[in-house]
Amino acid sequence: MSEGSDAKIIGIDQAKEFRDIVLRQRDLLMDKNKTTLKSESQGSGFESDVNIFHEIRDTLSKIEEHLRPKT
Repeated sequence: MSEGSDAKIIGIDQAKEFRDIVLRQRDLLMDKNKTTLKSESQGSGFESDVNIFHEIRDTLSKIEEHLRPKT
């Protein structure tokens, strides 16, 4: 699994635990989809999930960018 940059999640109690749960769920879903993709031809469901994860990643990146101190 690749490591991304750390970001602060403001307004969520126990943000580190929240992040860990989200990443764990992502990994479980990705593993499930890889297995499903190998055994069946459900590429559209897998692609849809991947697109959602890309949207989440892009949104979190934008949030992180806005939270960085201006220099």
